[in-house]
Amino acid sequence: MSSAVEFLQRFQQRVVQDHIPVSASMALTHRCALQCRFCYCRGAKLSCAEASADSWCRWLDEAVDAGCLHLLLTGGDPMIRADFPRIYQHARSRGLLVTVFASGLSVSDEVLAVFADYPPTTVEVSVYGASEDTYRNLTGLSDAWERVCHGLDRLAAAKVRLHIKTLLMKENQHEFTAIESMARAYGSNFRFDACLFPTLGGDPSPLKQRVPPEQAVELEFLDPERCGVWSRFAQGQSEDDTDDRLYQCGAGTTAFHIDPDGMFRPCLMVRDFGVNLHGVPLASAWKETLAHMQALRMPPDMPCRGCDKQAYCGYCPAYFQVETGDPTRRVDYMCEIGHLRWKKIHATI
Repeated sequence: MSSAVEFLQRFQQRVVQDHIPVSASMALTHRCALQCRFCYCRGAKLSCAEASADSWCRWLDEAVDAGCLHLLLTGGDPMIRADFPRIYQHARSRGLLVTVFASGLSVSDEVLAVFADYPPTTVEVSVYGASEDTYRNLTGLSDAWERVCHGLDRLAAAKVRLHIKTLLMKENQHEFTAIESMARAYGSNFRFDACLFPTLGGDPSPLKQRVPPEQAVELEFLDPERCGVWSRFAQGQSEDDTDDRLYQCGAGTTAFHIDPDGMFRPCLMVRDFGVNLHGVPLASAWKETLAHMQALRMPPDMPCRGCDKQAYCGYCPAYFQVETGDPTRRVDYMCEIGHLRWKKIHATI
């Protein structure tokens, strides 16, 4: 084992052991030029006042002081803010490794200039179709397809490292291979998700766009590279089923999220707990959040407890709560996908 690998393993162990908030996501806004019918923000009471650039820069400083290294700037579309370049530059100047999630519609000269001086780790653009009609139907904007292509072209020409992703839906499934080919043409990594969820405001209508689990998994395993990733993942899984933490991820234990108004949360999807950063330092919010998340445990009768397929379904109590109203009640759609993935993977290893 190389010294670099050993160092990273020790680093990760220290992060988990000491609960260092090494990763953060910050939603700078809920605004976006698109009007997607499946967006988690749609219909929710999320039109909160956005924190100022001064506040974001202060929270970035406090996050770095707490040990943060990896930052996701998201929204809405964070680039829609006129002060995005300032906030982004401040994050990079503090040494943070920054990923930006964007619609591709707000790639201004100012954004490209700051990316040239302070390159992002990646810019991930969500692409929901491969034609004008599909894009218009899904996003509610007549010129969205033309604008997203223009934005991608500008990012690519500026040699920004691009990742393209999509949501697999009934209305765009016929263009799935075209979207993936488009990503390859840009030299971009590509990923997709089929698990749509209700909006954070409780509207279940996005669920109507879900494709059958069998179709989602079949498309996932058409690509040899994705098959290889899953195979290596499966081989690295342990058989330990003694962990009864409700949240098995880093939410609130090694990672956190901040809403546009300054509400500090374990992650974007956890909506039943938060600390207002306008009233307390980030370090205090982290301490309170950590204590809250550590106290959450799986009930003895929770079906996911001890399930050997939990690592394959996208297990997430926050998603469970958004869809079922109960963080301990599994989402059947996710469960079916997990079982199908497990069968596919274990048929080849």
